[in-house]
Amino acid sequence: MDSITLDILDMAEAVRLARTGEARAIRQRCGVNASAVGAACGVSASAITRWESGDRRPTGMPAIAWVRLLRELDKADRRSR
Repeated sequence: MDSITLDILDMAEAVRLARTGEARAIRQRCGVNASAVGAACGVSASAITRWESGDRRPTGMPAIAWVRLLRELDKADRRSR
């Protein structure tokens, strides 16, 4: 797959993770606060909180960075169990 297709798929995944509450569950299970996630994705902690609560939809490159970070956190958590 080309990079544009991967970005689009990651955007859809970001929306799904936010909508289902899975994003917050991953972050909390891994013991990472919203400030750290926001800093890694180039947004504020309040943006992360709004995405996780469904007040806003994650969009753009920050959303792609967010879903990729969540994916890595989830993988690391699964390996540590």
